[in-house]
Amino acid sequence: EKPGSDQASIPGRDNLVEENSTSKQPPENAPVGVVNTKRSASPAPGLRRVALVENRRAEQSRVDEVRLAMCGKSGVPTGMPDPSKEVVNKTRKVKFKQRYPVPPPAKKPLNPAEIIMNNRTPKTTEQVFYSKPKKDIQELFDAVTGGSIQRRSNACGALKVLSTQKKNKMKLVRTEGFLDAITFAVNDDASAHEDSEAALAARTRAVNVVLNISEMKDNRRHVFAHPGLADSLVKCMVEEKGEARALACAAVATIAKSPFCREAVSNTPKLVDILSMILKGDEP
Repeated sequence: EKPGSDQASIPGRDNLVEENSTSKQPPENAPVGVVNTKRSASPAPGLRRVALVENRRAEQSRVDEVRLAMCGKSGVPTGMPDPSKEVVNKTRKVKFKQRYPVPPPAKKPLNPAEIIMNNRTPKTTEQVFYSKPKKDIQELFDAVTGGSIQRRSNACGALKVLSTQKKNKMKLVRTEGFLDAITFAVNDDASAHEDSEAALAARTRAVNVVLNISEMKDNRRHVFAHPGLADSLVKCMVEEKGEARALACAAVATIAKSPFCREAVSNTPKLVDILSMILKGDEP
């Protein structure tokens, strides 16, 4: 028998050969001690076919046992729908209470006065307590309101530096004489003085102080409600063209961020007209 032949791959062949070899006994006249070294003949084709059928049945029985262990008697894996059972989609008809609903009636238009009253912010009665300034701060206020333009410019520059610090923004607004001095410097016309350059610098620095202290939300109401400050900002917009006008517009825009200040800003005389002319590029 050659290795790799068809007979070598037949399962159960060794058992059949062993049975065939044991069935044949050595002849009686064979000499004692002589062993027959010839291999037994190959099994018949019928026996090989029977062995193949038995092996296939054994494999099929093992497959059936595994399937029964995994799926059960239904033959369907657990968690999967059974294809033998038909799935019937039972839908429920929706019944509307009102098939064609009628829309609600439209609301009547409000009167403009009612709209203003509904959107008006309530007026708060916040009481402000002012503290007396120290000696050096009082000297700055006196220099701002004095007749020397050069001293006014220097004093406005010092107040500008102080107003940039967050801790001083609340203190300055609640100091006696501060808003009066700043309003005086913003309202003064720079072109009316001989040293117009120093007067313009003082006015620009004073407007910058107003912008700095308006960044605090708690200061905006008190700053814009101070007598004469809103009118002085409008006057600065009209008379100046450069940095002073830009800072005055920025200060008004910052104050208008708070809802309770918008009504006061809109009620300021000539403010809306001046701003519209500036936006259009015309000279007010």
